[in-house]
Amino acid sequence: MNNDYIQTSVPCTATIASCKPAMPSDYINHLIDSPMIQKQEGINPMRNFNAPPVATSVLAVSGSIPMESIQRDFLTQRVGQICDKHDKVLRKQFFMDAQDRPLSARDLIKAITDGNFTLDEALLAKHDEEELRSYYNNEYGIRWGKEKPNREGYNTARAVLLEAGQEVIDAMW
Repeated sequence: MNNDYIQTSVPCTATIASCKPAMPSDYINHLIDSPMIQKQEGINPMRNFNAPPVATSVLAVSGSIPMESIQRDFLTQRVGQICDKHDKVLRKQFFMDAQDRPLSARDLIKAITDGNFTLDEALLAKHDEEELRSYYNNEYGIRWGKEKPNREGYNTARAVLLEAGQEVIDAMW
């Protein structure tokens, strides 16, 4: 390829063909005769041979962001972080997350003998026995830990938390 395109400056407004003077002489042929383009198949090929190739351009605009916007974004993110921190406490308080599963055979036997698990019969009832044996592992439906999750209490407390967070955000705007 030669470097003729660096020395000439012709604006590309519509198609690659209109930019020919600004491109090397073999560039257009390279695009059109590319073996990769010729081998494309399927319902939606990557190149429509009926349409001329279009020249694209990218424009980046930069400007200063107002200080008030930066402060408001910081405070909004901070409120979200605090809400997430309180949500983690609520999840523990209402037993929303199961304990970690036993990692060794001794821990498994100890957890079962201590009764440190619950069996979710409603979850198991959704599947037939053959599906459970073939698709799911042998711990499917077992929730490790004695406590059952209080979803209703958690959802109520979380709704209050999210409403309080939204009131703080609304006060900033």
